[in-house]
Amino acid sequence: YWNSWDRPPIFRLIQQTGSVPEADMRLTFNLGIGLVFIVDPQDAVKALKWVKKLGYHSFRIGDIVR
Repeated sequence: YWNSWDRPPIFRLIQQTGSVPEADMRLTFNLGIGLVFIVDPQDAVKALKWVKKLGYHSFRIGDIVR
């Protein structure tokens, strides 16, 4: 879910200054996402609350599809 979080401004600067296509930005950089937890969908809300309680921002960034 690419619009789940606000990208830090540095990524816009890199993309514009270097004329880097969006696809390359996504493949090369994490676009501001530092650590990813993979949890069972039924535990997603609980995990988001836990991370917030620790004082960090968290976002649901996607789903794993088999």
